[in-house]
Amino acid sequence: MLRCAQCGGEVSENDRFCFNCGAAQTASPVTQESKPATEKERRTQELFQHLKSIDVDAEIVNGCVRTTWRSKSPLVTCVSIEFDEDGKGGRLTSAVSRKDLPLVPEDMASQVRALTIVNEQNMAWRWLTFYLKKDNRLFARTDFRVDDGPANQVVEYLIRRHVSIWKQCVGEFKKIF
Repeated sequence: MLRCAQCGGEVSENDRFCFNCGAAQTASPVTQESKPATEKERRTQELFQHLKSIDVDAEIVNGCVRTTWRSKSPLVTCVSIEFDEDGKGGRLTSAVSRKDLPLVPEDMASQVRALTIVNEQNMAWRWLTFYLKKDNRLFARTDFRVDDGPANQVVEYLIRRHVSIWKQCVGEFKKIF
């Protein structure tokens, strides 16, 4: 798709004038990729490129950078960050689970034991909240504001911190089974 060099409106190759602003079109209208990005788009693209450079699976979905981190450990960490329109901050949501932990048995004693251990871990690690999901899987997530600064480092730190906390908690969680 081609864009008008003056207003950014859509034009076809054969258009001599922009239907949006009336500007005469040159022989080579501006492509969509060369349209100036907003600060939000710039920060999103910057984080996306950084994550790709360190071999993290990442994609841009509806203006958010979403990642899935599969390390050599059995952890799977998913992180999503959406920058504010001005690009100066944003909301970061993350979720982490372990592939190697079986489902919590459905009997009442196991469920109570699992919830007790989950609550103990939530008291110990306040910014990462553990859950026992409806499908009986253990799961943890966090949701917080990212202020203006290096989002690349925040996301990397978050992934490493998740791995560290899960490693410390796995012994407790294995008591459930």
